[in-house]
Amino acid sequence: DLPWLAASGAAGFAVYLLVFNRGSSMLNPTTSCVIVSTAPIITALIARLSFKEHLTASAWIASVAAFGGVVVLMSGGGGMMAGQGVLWMMLAALLISIYNVIQRKLTVDRSPLEVTAYSFLMASVMLIWCLPAAFQEITDATVGQIGIVIYLGIFPSALAYFAWTKAMRLAVNTGSVANYMYLTPFLALLLEFLILSEMPGKETFIGGGIILGSLFIFARQGRKKPAG
Repeated sequence: DLPWLAASGAAGFAVYLLVFNRGSSMLNPTTSCVIVSTAPIITALIARLSFKEHLTASAWIASVAAFGGVVVLMSGGGGMMAGQGVLWMMLAALLISIYNVIQRKLTVDRSPLEVTAYSFLMASVMLIWCLPAAFQEITDATVGQIGIVIYLGIFPSALAYFAWTKAMRLAVNTGSVANYMYLTPFLALLLEFLILSEMPGKETFIGGGIILGSLFIFARQGRKKPAG
């Protein structure tokens, strides 16, 4: 399992976070989330090739409609910023999709906590070259900045990835979990409103409604069992 765990650590943490952070420095948060939210479609395609998973017609329509909702959200989030940031985020979407499929494979015989812990360990080894610079940045950082880094390590990283891996193990099909990534742009816009006190445009409510409705349809329709 070591090669798969190494691939999981690279696709879900080490390489993904470097690519995602690079793209985030070039795009606004909403646009970044919109692009990464293409991951469910990419995940479904990879899962179909890897596990012979098949979507029902209604589930495919729901997936396409949800992506349409993402596009509507994008139109209300400052538009799509062209350039390298878009390419970096598309690569991030591909990496997290690969991670989703690997988690599906690894959690067949191992617990979500075990898979998450070893993936973190593999990623830590891959990023050890960053250690000298990290020590220097810690000495220059304020208490508030260090607190934010600790928060990011515990909640959006350790707990979130453990919950995601647990969901992958319990789900009947990979896309049943991955499709919930469509909610990310909607939630990002809401957080921008709460934090920055900016009133979301009508596209937020239209796009968010499309996404939620599509996810409801997808959940009700379910998926066909793998062939064979």
